[in-house]
Amino acid sequence: MAKILVVEDNATVRSLAVALLQQAGHTCATAEDGREALERVVEADVPYDLILSDADMPHCSGPELLDALLRRERGPVRFLLMSGTYQEDEIDLAPAQPEDRVAFIPKPFRGAELCATIERMLEGSTLQSDCA
Repeated sequence: MAKILVVEDNATVRSLAVALLQQAGHTCATAEDGREALERVVEADVPYDLILSDADMPHCSGPELLDALLRRERGPVRFLLMSGTYQEDEIDLAPAQPEDRVAFIPKPFRGAELCATIERMLEGSTLQSDCA
């Protein structure tokens, strides 16, 4: 079970992602944009195991959020960027370091696809998922 921050400005997509992740056994917190997500990260007593973020949001985009997180010194980042607007090759994920786990998933996605991607990103940790 992982502690996941879901960052999505669309309330419906945010709720669906949280429902899928909770059904898989994960604990979720939410943020409506990158600014709020940064506040949640700073305020967290225990770091998030993974951040699932939309790419295109007001105030602070997903790539801008990733960049801000990579500049923080809280250890490796697991960051899953999702987008229905952009393709993976249109987004620069280059600042990530080898110890970071950064991935992209296009929207719309199926629940099983989201769970499988998160499972791969959590490999090597002691965290598990009940994704089927």
